Amino acid sequence: YNRTNSLNIDIVYNLPNGAIKHTFVDNIVGKTLLNGWQLSAIGGYASGAPQMAYFTISGVSQQVQNQEFTGSADIQARATLSCNPTHSGPKTQADFINLSCIGQGLRGSIGADSGSGAFIGLGYRNWDASIMKKIQLGGDSHRFMQIRFETYNTMNHTEWSGINLTPTFNATTGAITKLPTNGGGIFGYGALNAVRPARTVQLGAKIVF
Repeated sequence: YNRTNSLNIDIVYNLPNGAIKHTFVDNIVGKTLLNGWQLSAIGGYASGAPQMAYFTISGVSQQVQNQEFTGSADIQARATLSCNPTHSGPKTQADFINLSCIGQGLRGSIGADSGSGAFIGLGYRNWDASIMKKIQLGGDSHRFMQIRFETYNTMNHTEWSGINLTPTFNATTGAITKLPTNGGGIFGYGALNAVRPARTVQLGAKIVF
């Protein structure tokens, strides 16, 4: 898929050795505790992935709906778009998009009433970070133990990843149903309905020899 804008930032910083020569910490204990620290971080920012809009009819099975709109039970009609639903709207969790942008497909269509990737979904921003400690084992510089403390989604901010973009229309009136405020639950049409993982913390160690 295509994400129009993407930025990745990679930072690695080796902390200066704290066991300064010819000081009271210039000994085995000081070197073990104060030398060999490294900080690193990876940041990612990207615009949203291309989306496609579909729809359902209340009380009508998908195969019957397909047959009625495209003439084939295997070809699903896409919704029509009168505007870009993600460019405007209240932008709240339960009401994120412009609900009026997505309409029913046209009967007799070939299933392509709106283009593939006609609009984009949610982008993301995330930072992962770690702190590592290298402990020398003996006089050989190639022998050491590394202790790693790592965090993913370090800032632990809520990162929504999905939107309910599929309206359900009343078969008789054509009105949109299954909204968060109308029988659709908290993840009804127009609501944010998926989230990326919360912060994960892990501690590990490895020995290189």
